[in-house]
Amino acid sequence: MQTIDFATFEPHHIHACREDFLGNGDVGRYVFIPGSNDRAQSIADKYFTNVVVRQSKRGHHLYLGDMEINGKTFKVASISTGMGTPSVDLILSELIILGAKRFLRVGTAGSMQPDVRVGDVVFATASVRDESTSVNYVPYQFPAVASLDFTCVANNVRKEVDYRVRMGVVHTKDSLFAREFLCGPSGQDSISFVNKMKAYGVMATEMESSHIFVLSKIYAKLLGYSIKSGCVLGVIGDDDPFSNDKEAQDLAIQNAVDFGVRLIKNMAAEEVA
Repeated sequence: MQTIDFATFEPHHIHACREDFLGNGDVGRYVFIPGSNDRAQSIADKYFTNVVVRQSKRGHHLYLGDMEINGKTFKVASISTGMGTPSVDLILSELIILGAKRFLRVGTAGSMQPDVRVGDVVFATASVRDESTSVNYVPYQFPAVASLDFTCVANNVRKEVDYRVRMGVVHTKDSLFAREFLCGPSGQDSISFVNKMKAYGVMATEMESSHIFVLSKIYAKLLGYSIKSGCVLGVIGDDDPFSNDKEAQDLAIQNAVDFGVRLIKNMAAEEVA
Protein backbone atom coordinates (compact mmCIF):
# COMPACT_ATOMS: atom_id res chain seq x y z
CA MET A 1 0.00 0.00 0.00
CA GLN A 2 1.44 3.36 -1.04
CA THR A 3 0.09 6.87 -0.70
CA ILE A 4 0.73 9.60 -3.24
CA ASP A 5 3.16 12.43 -2.61
CA PHE A 6 1.14 15.21 -4.22
CA ALA A 7 4.15 17.54 -4.35
CA THR A 8 6.23 15.21 -6.54
CA PHE A 9 3.45 13.38 -8.38
CA GLU A 10 3.95 12.60 -12.07
CA PRO A 11 0.92 11.43 -14.07
CA HIS A 12 0.82 8.00 -15.70
CA HIS A 13 -2.10 8.43 -18.11
CA ILE A 14 -1.80 11.98 -19.43
CA HIS A 15 1.15 14.07 -20.62
CA ALA A 16 1.00 17.15 -18.42
CA CYS A 17 2.73 19.03 -15.62
CA ARG A 18 1.68 21.51 -12.93
CA GLU A 19 2.62 24.52 -15.03
CA ASP A 20 0.03 23.50 -17.63
CA PHE A 21 -2.81 24.33 -15.24
CA LEU A 22 -1.65 27.70 -13.97
CA GLY A 23 -3.31 30.94 -15.07
CA ASN A 24 -6.49 32.89 -14.47
CA GLY A 25 -5.19 34.00 -11.09
CA ASP A 26 -5.91 31.48 -8.36
CA VAL A 27 -8.60 29.79 -10.46
CA GLY A 28 -6.24 27.98 -12.84
CA ARG A 29 -7.21 26.78 -16.31
CA TYR A 30 -10.81 25.95 -17.06
CA VAL A 31 -10.84 22.37 -18.36
CA PHE A 32 -13.42 20.88 -20.72
CA ILE A 33 -13.65 17.14 -20.07
CA PRO A 34 -15.66 15.40 -22.81
CA GLY A 35 -15.67 11.63 -22.99
CA SER A 36 -14.12 11.43 -26.46
CA ASN A 37 -10.81 12.73 -27.77
CA ASP A 38 -12.50 13.81 -31.01
CA ARG A 39 -14.73 16.19 -29.05
CA ALA A 40 -11.80 17.45 -26.97
CA GLN A 41 -9.94 18.24 -30.17
CA SER A 42 -12.93 19.82 -31.91
CA ILE A 43 -13.55 22.13 -28.95
CA ALA A 44 -9.92 23.26 -29.08
CA ASP A 45 -9.90 23.63 -32.86
CA LYS A 46 -13.07 25.73 -32.96
CA TYR A 47 -12.86 27.82 -29.79
CA PHE A 48 -9.21 28.01 -28.63
CA THR A 49 -6.36 30.15 -29.86
CA ASN A 50 -2.63 29.52 -29.36
CA VAL A 51 -3.27 25.78 -29.07
CA VAL A 52 -0.57 23.50 -27.67
CA VAL A 53 -1.15 19.73 -27.75
CA ARG A 54 0.30 17.32 -25.21
CA GLN A 55 0.07 13.89 -26.84
CA SER A 56 -0.81 10.88 -24.67
CA LYS A 57 0.06 7.28 -25.54
CA ARG A 58 -3.36 6.30 -24.17
CA GLY A 59 -5.28 8.74 -26.37
CA HIS A 60 -6.05 11.29 -23.65
CA HIS A 61 -4.45 14.18 -25.52
CA LEU A 62 -4.37 17.48 -23.63
CA TYR A 63 -5.23 20.61 -25.62
CA LEU A 64 -4.06 23.84 -24.00
CA GLY A 65 -5.11 27.24 -25.28
CA ASP A 66 -6.70 30.62 -24.74
CA MET A 67 -10.23 32.00 -25.03
CA GLU A 68 -11.36 35.60 -25.05
CA ILE A 69 -14.35 37.26 -23.41
CA ASN A 70 -15.02 40.96 -23.17
CA GLY A 71 -11.56 41.71 -24.51
CA LYS A 72 -9.81 39.64 -21.84
CA THR A 73 -7.86 36.44 -22.52
CA PHE A 74 -8.09 33.52 -20.13
CA LYS A 75 -6.56 30.04 -20.02
CA VAL A 76 -8.49 26.91 -21.02
CA ALA A 77 -7.87 23.26 -21.82
CA SER A 78 -9.71 20.22 -23.11
CA ILE A 79 -9.02 16.54 -22.57
CA SER A 80 -10.95 13.30 -22.90
CA THR A 81 -11.84 11.42 -19.72
CA GLY A 82 -12.61 8.28 -21.69
CA MET A 83 -15.81 6.31 -21.11
CA GLY A 84 -17.17 5.37 -17.70
CA THR A 85 -16.32 6.25 -14.14
CA PRO A 86 -13.16 4.08 -13.82
CA SER A 87 -11.56 6.10 -16.62
CA VAL A 88 -12.84 9.35 -15.06
CA ASP A 89 -11.18 8.29 -11.82
CA LEU A 90 -7.77 8.07 -13.51
CA ILE A 91 -7.88 11.21 -15.64
CA LEU A 92 -9.67 13.57 -13.28
CA SER A 93 -7.53 12.53 -10.31
CA GLU A 94 -4.36 13.24 -12.26
CA LEU A 95 -5.69 16.61 -13.43
CA ILE A 96 -6.66 17.61 -9.90
CA ILE A 97 -3.37 16.48 -8.36
CA LEU A 98 -1.56 18.57 -10.99
CA GLY A 99 -3.53 21.62 -9.87
CA ALA A 100 -6.61 21.90 -12.10
CA LYS A 101 -9.65 23.25 -10.21
CA ARG A 102 -12.45 23.91 -12.74
CA PHE A 103 -14.03 21.18 -14.86
CA LEU A 104 -16.95 20.97 -17.26
CA ARG A 105 -18.03 17.68 -18.75
CA VAL A 106 -19.50 18.14 -22.24
CA GLY A 107 -21.00 14.80 -23.15
CA THR A 108 -23.99 12.91 -24.48
CA ALA A 109 -26.96 11.20 -22.88
CA GLY A 110 -30.17 9.32 -23.51
CA SER A 111 -33.52 10.77 -22.47
CA MET A 112 -35.48 9.33 -19.52
CA GLN A 113 -38.49 11.65 -19.88
CA PRO A 114 -41.02 12.02 -22.73
CA ASP A 115 -40.47 15.77 -22.91
CA VAL A 116 -36.68 15.46 -23.23
CA ARG A 117 -35.96 14.74 -26.90
CA VAL A 118 -33.02 14.22 -29.21
CA GLY A 119 -31.36 17.58 -29.88
CA ASP A 120 -32.08 18.96 -26.41
CA VAL A 121 -29.41 19.94 -23.90
CA VAL A 122 -29.49 18.83 -20.27
CA PHE A 123 -27.47 20.48 -17.52
CA ALA A 124 -26.99 17.96 -14.71
CA THR A 125 -27.68 19.52 -11.32
CA ALA A 126 -26.96 16.17 -9.64
CA SER A 127 -26.50 12.51 -10.55
CA VAL A 128 -27.88 9.16 -9.40
CA ARG A 129 -24.83 7.08 -8.44
CA ASP A 130 -25.65 3.85 -10.28
CA GLU A 131 -21.93 3.08 -10.56
CA SER A 132 -19.42 1.49 -8.22
CA THR A 133 -16.26 3.57 -8.69
CA SER A 134 -17.29 6.38 -6.36
CA VAL A 135 -18.13 3.85 -3.63
CA ASN A 136 -14.38 3.39 -3.21
CA TYR A 137 -14.38 6.95 -1.85
CA VAL A 138 -17.75 7.52 -0.17
CA PRO A 139 -20.90 5.48 0.62
CA TYR A 140 -23.97 5.67 -1.59
CA GLN A 141 -25.65 8.03 0.89
CA PHE A 142 -23.17 10.75 -0.17
CA PRO A 143 -24.80 12.90 -2.89
CA ALA A 144 -23.27 13.56 -6.29
CA VAL A 145 -24.06 17.23 -6.88
CA ALA A 146 -22.82 19.79 -9.40
CA SER A 147 -21.04 22.83 -8.02
CA LEU A 148 -23.54 25.56 -7.15
CA ASP A 149 -21.65 28.21 -9.12
CA PHE A 150 -21.89 26.14 -12.30
CA THR A 151 -25.58 25.54 -11.73
CA CYS A 152 -26.34 29.23 -11.13
CA VAL A 153 -24.42 30.34 -14.20
CA ALA A 154 -26.04 27.60 -16.31
CA ASN A 155 -29.46 28.84 -15.25
CA ASN A 156 -28.57 32.28 -16.60
CA VAL A 157 -26.93 31.03 -19.79
CA ARG A 158 -29.94 28.95 -20.82
CA LYS A 159 -31.91 32.20 -21.16
CA GLU A 160 -29.46 33.34 -23.86
CA VAL A 161 -29.85 30.43 -26.28
CA ASP A 162 -32.52 29.46 -28.81
CA TYR A 163 -32.37 25.68 -28.24
CA ARG A 164 -34.00 23.79 -25.38
CA VAL A 165 -31.97 23.44 -22.19
CA ARG A 166 -33.32 21.40 -19.31
CA MET A 167 -31.83 21.36 -15.81
CA GLY A 168 -32.23 18.48 -13.38
CA VAL A 169 -31.00 15.18 -11.99
CA VAL A 170 -29.42 12.65 -14.35
CA HIS A 171 -28.52 8.97 -14.03
CA THR A 172 -24.93 7.71 -14.16
CA LYS A 173 -24.60 4.01 -14.98
CA ASP A 174 -21.73 1.54 -15.04
CA SER A 175 -22.95 -0.57 -17.94
CA LEU A 176 -24.55 0.61 -21.17
CA PHE A 177 -25.22 -2.93 -22.33
CA ALA A 178 -26.82 -4.12 -19.08
CA ARG A 179 -28.93 -1.04 -18.32
CA GLU A 180 -29.87 0.03 -21.86
CA PHE A 181 -29.70 -3.13 -23.98
CA LEU A 182 -30.67 -5.54 -21.17
CA CYS A 183 -27.78 -7.91 -21.84
CA GLY A 184 -27.08 -10.62 -19.28
CA PRO A 185 -29.36 -12.45 -16.84
CA SER A 186 -30.48 -9.35 -14.93
CA GLY A 187 -32.41 -7.65 -17.71
CA GLN A 188 -35.67 -7.56 -15.75
CA ASP A 189 -33.86 -5.90 -12.85
CA SER A 190 -32.60 -3.19 -15.19
CA ILE A 191 -36.08 -2.63 -16.61
CA SER A 192 -37.44 -2.18 -13.10
CA PHE A 193 -34.58 0.12 -12.07
CA VAL A 194 -34.84 2.35 -15.15
CA ASN A 195 -38.61 2.60 -14.78
CA LYS A 196 -38.13 3.81 -11.22
CA MET A 197 -35.63 6.44 -12.37
CA LYS A 198 -38.18 7.68 -14.90
CA ALA A 199 -40.91 7.76 -12.23
CA TYR A 200 -38.63 9.79 -9.98
CA GLY A 201 -38.25 12.43 -12.71
CA VAL A 202 -34.63 11.70 -13.60
CA MET A 203 -34.07 13.49 -16.91
CA ALA A 204 -31.35 11.61 -18.75
CA THR A 205 -28.84 8.81 -18.46
CA GLU A 206 -25.07 8.87 -19.07
CA MET A 207 -21.88 7.30 -17.69
CA GLU A 208 -19.52 9.82 -16.05
CA SER A 209 -20.99 12.78 -14.16
CA SER A 210 -21.61 11.27 -10.73
CA HIS A 211 -17.96 10.45 -10.18
CA ILE A 212 -16.85 13.84 -11.48
CA PHE A 213 -19.05 15.48 -8.85
CA VAL A 214 -17.89 13.16 -6.06
CA LEU A 215 -14.18 13.48 -6.84
CA SER A 216 -14.45 17.27 -6.96
CA LYS A 217 -15.90 17.33 -3.44
CA ILE A 218 -13.47 14.77 -2.02
CA TYR A 219 -10.33 16.39 -3.41
CA ALA A 220 -11.50 19.88 -2.44
CA LYS A 221 -11.68 18.72 1.18
CA LEU A 222 -8.37 16.86 0.92
CA LEU A 223 -6.46 19.71 -0.71
CA GLY A 224 -8.13 22.56 1.15
CA TYR A 225 -9.32 24.71 -1.75
CA SER A 226 -12.33 25.06 -4.03
CA ILE A 227 -12.72 22.61 -6.90
CA LYS A 228 -15.79 23.15 -9.07
CA SER A 229 -17.39 20.88 -11.66
CA GLY A 230 -20.42 20.84 -13.93
CA CYS A 231 -21.90 18.67 -16.67
CA VAL A 232 -23.63 19.55 -19.95
CA LEU A 233 -25.18 16.79 -22.04
CA GLY A 234 -26.48 16.63 -25.59
CA VAL A 235 -29.42 14.24 -25.83
CA ILE A 236 -28.72 11.70 -28.61
CA GLY A 237 -31.37 9.09 -27.76
CA ASP A 238 -34.96 9.08 -26.51
CA ASP A 239 -37.25 6.19 -27.47
CA ASP A 240 -34.10 4.27 -28.44
CA PRO A 241 -30.73 4.59 -26.64
CA PHE A 242 -29.22 5.94 -29.86
CA SER A 243 -31.40 7.84 -32.30
CA ASN A 244 -31.36 6.91 -35.98
CA ASP A 245 -31.59 10.61 -36.78
CA LYS A 246 -27.91 11.44 -37.27
CA GLU A 247 -28.67 15.08 -38.00
CA ALA A 248 -30.51 15.45 -34.69
CA GLN A 249 -27.68 13.71 -32.85
CA ASP A 250 -25.11 16.07 -34.39
CA LEU A 251 -27.29 19.03 -33.45
CA ALA A 252 -27.48 17.81 -29.84
CA ILE A 253 -23.70 17.63 -29.58
CA GLN A 254 -23.30 21.01 -31.30
CA ASN A 255 -25.77 22.59 -28.88
CA ALA A 256 -24.11 20.97 -25.85
CA VAL A 257 -20.69 22.26 -26.89
CA ASP A 258 -22.07 25.73 -27.59
CA PHE A 259 -23.75 25.79 -24.18
CA GLY A 260 -20.57 24.54 -22.49
CA VAL A 261 -18.43 27.23 -24.09
CA ARG A 262 -20.92 29.94 -23.11
CA LEU A 263 -20.97 28.53 -19.58
CA ILE A 264 -17.18 28.59 -19.21
CA LYS A 265 -17.00 32.12 -20.61
CA ASN A 266 -19.58 33.32 -18.12
CA MET A 267 -17.83 31.51 -15.26
CA ALA A 268 -14.56 33.15 -16.23
CA ALA A 269 -16.20 36.58 -16.45
CA GLU A 270 -17.37 36.15 -12.84
CA GLU A 271 -14.28 34.52 -11.37
CA VAL A 272 -11.27 35.98 -13.17
CA ALA A 273 -10.50 39.56 -12.23
